[in-house]
Amino acid sequence: MRSRVAFSIVVAVVFFANTDASGLEVDGTTNPGIFSLDNIFGPGPYATCVAPVVCAGTGTNAFSWGTPANVGGTSSSLLETGAAFENAHVANTPPGGPLATEIVTGYLTFTNGMTNAGTEVSDVYLKRSLGGVFVHLSNPPVPDPTGHTNTDFPVLHLGIINTPNSPNPLEPDIIQIFSGLCNAITDNTLCVPGNQLDQFKVVEGETATVEILGFLGSNNNLGFGACAPVQVCSVSSSVVPEPSSLLLVAGGLIALLLARQGKDLRRPDIGRR
Repeated sequence: MRSRVAFSIVVAVVFFANTDASGLEVDGTTNPGIFSLDNIFGPGPYATCVAPVVCAGTGTNAFSWGTPANVGGTSSSLLETGAAFENAHVANTPPGGPLATEIVTGYLTFTNGMTNAGTEVSDVYLKRSLGGVFVHLSNPPVPDPTGHTNTDFPVLHLGIINTPNSPNPLEPDIIQIFSGLCNAITDNTLCVPGNQLDQFKVVEGETATVEILGFLGSNNNLGFGACAPVQVCSVSSSVVPEPSSLLLVAGGLIALLLARQGKDLRRPDIGRR
């Protein structure tokens, strides 16, 4: 009984020591993700692909798809591993405090295999969760009293854009986040729709790894971060300007063109005989 009381006192002391104007700071890990062909994540069995589509690894953190086009070739695959983070602010703790710290919440490794068209998967779902979360600088480590351990991030719906293997063998395939990114409903102003990098590209026959970014508190996904090796991968946004924005741009270009034509018509014919 005394040991429980002592532990509670330690938790309270560490909690209040770390919850000041700077907010609660925690260290922790994220668990390896789970891939599924739908947004149902249970004990299994998980759905698998229907021929001629080929895939394997649903219900695990390693998902592969497609029949290799060449003898000795490889399928395409995704591997999601967890991450470790330190000294991360929990969102707005206390209310009005600083925003959550942007952290790497996992790593997504994409192998772009040269596969036969028609055997490939076009989308997959990825579920991830926090592992152990502890108050920063506690010794011994004290579990985060706000209860983030084992809580889930929103499920990421990933689109797989399989580009043709020819005539350009270096044309990248694309992993695009269809849904699961943060939105404007949260009080974390870092989360602005349209600002997230949500496309991860890797050239044919290569493997690269990209960061998955997020923050704690509302456990939102922010999008992709840096990828490596940069010689074979890139990260970008898939956001397309709204029709109204395109009309404004087009209208401005037309106005400039008409103004220039008018100026040319008024210009004196210098040097004409």
